[in-house]
Order: sequence, then structure tokens, then C-alpha cells
Amino acid sequence: MRKHHPTFILYTVLLLLCIAPLSKLESQLVINADINELIETARSGSSASLVAKTRLENQYWRNVSFDAGFKPQLALNATLPDLNRVISSIPLPTGEEAFVNRSFMTNRIGLSVFQQVAQTGGTFFVRTELQRLDLFETSTQNKSTSYLSTPLNIGFNQPLFQFNSIKWNQELMELQYKQAEKRYIEEYEMIAVEVVNRFFELYQTELNLATALDNQSYLDSLASTARKRHELGRIGETEMLQVGLSALNADALVSTLKQDKQNKTETLRDYLGIKEEVQFDLKDPGEIEAYIIDTERALLYANENRSDITEFALRIKNAQLELEEAKQANKPDLRVSGFFGLTNSAQRFGDVFNGLNDQESLQLSINIPIADWGRTKAQRKIAESSIELEELLIQEEKISFRREIEVTIEQLDLVRNRLTLAKTALDIAGKRQDITKKRYQLGKQDATNLNIAIQDYASAERSYYQALWEMWQTHYNIRFLTLYDFQNNTPIVAPEVEKE
Repeated sequence: MRKHHPTFILYTVLLLLCIAPLSKLESQLVINADINELIETARSGSSASLVAKTRLENQYWRNVSFDAGFKPQLALNATLPDLNRVISSIPLPTGEEAFVNRSFMTNRIGLSVFQQVAQTGGTFFVRTELQRLDLFETSTQNKSTSYLSTPLNIGFNQPLFQFNSIKWNQELMELQYKQAEKRYIEEYEMIAVEVVNRFFELYQTELNLATALDNQSYLDSLASTARKRHELGRIGETEMLQVGLSALNADALVSTLKQDKQNKTETLRDYLGIKEEVQFDLKDPGEIEAYIIDTERALLYANENRSDITEFALRIKNAQLELEEAKQANKPDLRVSGFFGLTNSAQRFGDVFNGLNDQESLQLSINIPIADWGRTKAQRKIAESSIELEELLIQEEKISFRREIEVTIEQLDLVRNRLTLAKTALDIAGKRQDITKKRYQLGKQDATNLNIAIQDYASAERSYYQALWEMWQTHYNIRFLTLYDFQNNTPIVAPEVEKE
């Protein structure tokens, strides 16, 4: 058996270690995209967009199910057959009762239409029914067949002076669906806010890494030069060690930023809903073109579009419902019900619809509470207090809601100014760094000033892109708070949700 030299084995292992990362990189998908393209990607395929659509669909079908309860309900009722063989007590012509052996079969089939009326809280119905009774021959009865028909039976059941929960629930359901539609648009816009944050987290890390790699290369070169200058006695040992330490710090920073970049890449990829391993080649987002926002218009759009306003109305409506229910709780319970129908019975099926007889019923029932030991009054006071409390809370929330919009609009101007200053500072820091590097190479600048210049440039770059991030963030926060695009003067709409 041939034995390989240890050096050959070492070279083989190193070669495999180098090839493995390359093959992984080749298999990765590289996405070249700007921030707007990533926002559209998230809006169409992310789990957040799917959750938003599903939530609206769920509320839509809840609304459909609720509305269906106010449409005529058609039902078929049948008993085919009802067979009995029993000994039971029956009244005799003499007025006495006796136990007799009975054997019979009943078949019944009917069709009914039931309709709720939201405005009154009552119900109406229309029924038609046919029954057949078969008596089997026993020692006490002869075999016979008879029919009972009710071709038409119209009736109603109407409570009087009572709490109409049907009407209130209908109004609440309408508000809930309206709120769900607005919340769907908010969630759709919130996706943009989330993408902006994840984009800049990764983009800033990439910029920091690129700067760190440049500094690493430059400082490695300077460290080599410093060692040679030290050997020639042109610089002291302290300066040489300071440059060497800066080079080591640059190496550590590069390693940290590479890991940070990978983590933020996965965070952005997961939010976009991408399953494959990817690398992002992010384009410079650039600055947003300045536009003017009128605060009062912004508040008007927010009041029209935001789900918070509908939620306020929903909370007041729920509190009013409790109060109305408490007021009606101790009132007399009056109900009127009745029906009108046509009916007939016969021994032959062909005769059961001839000579129909009318039948009517009218009933008024009443239930009057006499004493509840103050329970109704207490419930009414609780409900009144709840409305007052809800109104106070909503008033405070409206003030906070208005203030948040005003502050965000004011912040937009401040961010624009800060971005302008940060850009100027970055240009100055870049020029200073270039000059300091050249002066150090000529031996006219010490290592301390060089490190300060490099650090100042890195700090200025971070400040500029942090201000740019805040600009994009504030832009989309205003869109989210008002659901209006002031840049293009158009309301924000979300894609239609399939309702099949």
C-alpha cells in the first residue's frame, strides 16, 4: 500500500478547504436590487404580506357569514319514517282513558323559509308541510291511511320595546370590516418601513466592511513600512507599535463586520421570503427628492385613512351597546307572535288539498320584572362610566395621534438639514484623510494624526448614511401614519385580496 507524504496530505486538505467556500459562493444567488425593488419583493412574497392578506380574507368571510344570516334561510325538514308500536293511554268517547295497543307510522316532509329583520329584531317565516299517518291493524284499531296538509303557513315573532342585539351587531360588524380593510393597507405600508430598516442595516454594514477592508490593506502596508523605517532609525518604536496595533485592530474589525454582514443578509433574506442562499448586491439608495407636506392635510388624510380612527368609533359603539343593553334589561318583556295558514286532512291524497281550512294564531306574552335590588341601576351606572372613561382615553389617544404626525413632519425637515450637514462633513473628512495619508507617507505626519483622520472619516461616513437612513425611515413613517403619498400626491392603496 502506497503511503502519501505528510506534506502532500496537508496541501490536499488546504486545497479542499479553499475549493469548498468557492463552490458555495458559486451556488449562491446574487441579487442586484435597489431599495424600491426589495420593497416590492417583500410586498408580493413575504410572510408579512401573506399574513396581512390572510387576516383581511378571514375578516371578509366573517362578514359574509354574518350578512348571510340576514338573508332568507331555506330549509327542508323531513321525518321518513317515524315508526311506533306502543301501548299508550288514549281518551275514550266517554271521557275516560284506557291503555291500548297502538301501531302506526308517520311520514312528514316540509319546506320553510326563515327571515331575520335587523331593523325590528323580529323574525318572519313561511312554511309548507305534508304529513301521512299509517295505522296498522291491531286488536283495537283497523288499518287506515290519512293525510294532513299545510300548503301555506305564514307567521312572525316580534319582541316589543326590547334591546335589538341584531341591529347593534350588524353595525359593529360593518365597523370591524372597515377597520380590517384599513389595517390591511397599514400592514402593506409597514412592510416598506421594515424593508427600509433591514436594507440600511445591511447596507451600512457593507459600507463599513468596504471601508474596513481598505483600511486593513492600507494599514498592513503602513505597518510594513513602519517596521522598515524603525529598522533605519527614522521613527521610534512607539510609533511603529502604534501602527502595528492599528493594523491588528483593522483585521479584527474586518472579521467582525463579515460575520455581521452574514447575519444581516439572512435577516433581510428571511423577511423577503427568499428560501435560497443569497448574496445581495445593494445599490446606493440615494437621497429622496424634497417635497412639501401641509400638516393639516396630513391630519385630514390620517383621520380618513387610519384604522385607529375606526377603532375609536368601534370602542365607543361597544360602550354604547353595553349602556343600551343595561337600560333595556329591566323593562317589561313584551312579545307578539302569530301565524296564518291553510290546512286540511283527508283519507285520500288527492283530497287533502281540496276544501282547505284556514287557521290563525295570535299571542301576546309579557314578563314584567318587579325587583332586582338595584342590579339594573348599577349596571347602567357602570355602562355610563365606561362610556365616559372610553371617551377620555380616546381623547388622549387622539392628541397623541395628532402629535405623532406633527412631530414626524417636523422631523422630516430636521433630517433633511442633518443629511446636508452630514454630506458636507463627509466630504471634508474624506479630503482630510487623503491629505493626512499623503503627508504620513512623506514623513510629515505622525501615526496618531493618521489614525484620527481615518477614524474621523469612518465616523463621518457612518453619520451620513445614518442620516440617509433616517430620511428614508421618516419618509415611509409619514406614508404609514397618513396612508398618503405626498411625494406623488396620491392615496396609498394595497393590492386587492382574492375573495373567491
